[in-house]
Amino acid sequence: MAEGKIALVVDDEPMPRRLVSEFLKGFGFKVHQAANAEEAKALIKEHHPHLLVTDFYMPGMTGAQLVTNVRESGNHHVHVLGISGRAGDWDDPKSMRAFVEHHNTTYLAAPPMHFLEKPFRMDAFKAKLDEMGVGKETTKWKGLINETKPFPSKKSVSGKPGQEKPITQKSRPFPLKRFGHK
Repeated sequence: MAEGKIALVVDDEPMPRRLVSEFLKGFGFKVHQAANAEEAKALIKEHHPHLLVTDFYMPGMTGAQLVTNVRESGNHHVHVLGISGRAGDWDDPKSMRAFVEHHNTTYLAAPPMHFLEKPFRMDAFKAKLDEMGVGKETTKWKGLINETKPFPSKKSVSGKPGQEKPITQKSRPFPLKRFGHK
């Protein structure tokens, strides 16, 4: 389903932007990246993405303002996934949760907006894409999630020459780090 579709990842922090982008590429998306909402607006006009993954709290124009701009400019086909380290309470009108609820009751012609709170595991991200209807199992993803892959380093568990055992990572394709806002 994702083969040939375009995704745009917007985050002012480079590490989560790159991790999410690489994951989406493995899922079959052609991915563009933006470090801020203004850059994202230009990329949206140029590439017409099917999926927008945006940080909610960014300097300058926020993710909420970007999503509103996308909807107000008639891009009702774009699926939106908001990500943030500060999702907030449902009754806080400035929180991401409150914005998602407002979005989903205001823009009825558009797909519902979803969100994930940082940090998140890539399997949770995959589940969210499936829930949104924009993802599909691909051979590459299936291999990443179901196999134990060695890290691409020569480090070993034992540390003794000749007795190296590769350090492995199971059920997540990328290293996890906390990459929420301070």
